[in-house]
Amino acid sequence: MMRILLTGANGLLGSSLLHNSSLAKTYEVLPTSYNLSGNAKVKMDISSNEDVVKIFEDFKPHILINAGAMTNVDLCEDERERCYQVNTKAIEYLSGACHGHGTKCIHVSTDFVFDGKSGPYSEVDKPNPQSYYATCKLEGEKILASSEIESAIVRTILVYGKHTTPNIATWLYDKLKNNEELSLVDDHHRMPTYSNDLAHAIINVIKKGASGLYHISGSEMMTPFDMGIKIAEKFSFDSKLISLTNSSVFKQKAVKPKKTGFILDKAISELGYSTTKFDDALDQIFS
Repeated sequence: MMRILLTGANGLLGSSLLHNSSLAKTYEVLPTSYNLSGNAKVKMDISSNEDVVKIFEDFKPHILINAGAMTNVDLCEDERERCYQVNTKAIEYLSGACHGHGTKCIHVSTDFVFDGKSGPYSEVDKPNPQSYYATCKLEGEKILASSEIESAIVRTILVYGKHTTPNIATWLYDKLKNNEELSLVDDHHRMPTYSNDLAHAIINVIKKGASGLYHISGSEMMTPFDMGIKIAEKFSFDSKLISLTNSSVFKQKAVKPKKTGFILDKAISELGYSTTKFDDALDQIFS
């Protein structure tokens, strides 16, 4: 049976891969995380070459799914060394281990590699990262692309879904359910991605033996304000709790692209990718 090593097993994507896709039923999966808790069966710090080498030698994976990352964009500005170690240097360690064991790497990246001036973006558009987080993620991509290993890079956008840790959809839902007031911006446009859709796309990368770069996201362009209103209307929460604002009123350390979004043609044609509408995803998450 094909052996798959999964990093970031306790995160939203890791959980969706393990519990809401065919991954665990079809393959022998070793879920790992920085903390030995939750879904993780083994503790692995991807920024420790010693950890990476040991796990690879013990498990000898055929495929690595790297869903581990430091994703707090503002914190990455403060903790640059940690960001670099997890989002860039770790890819060097992982690709080296993959090379030594003939392992294919499926690596998850981000829409933030773009500057947000001309989205939506296709796979051939040129990145222009605006934050340290995005710069480190792009450097990680370059390490993989220039390595001699077989790899697939899956960029995604604002992942949401059912999970113990809050994400954009569950945070909005909880705030509105508890009748808390929210100020939401309408000048940041992205295509939020349902975690189960992303998980199924990665499964199809495995099944089809796909390699190269793929853009995976939802198909609906939305602002945080749009998402809040949709959730309020769907679950009969008070939409008057939501006030409209823009990003200029928030003092954030990292520069975030104003409009990204992905052109999904390549993923649809090569991976058979399909998206779940935001409204339908909400039914699945909060049913």
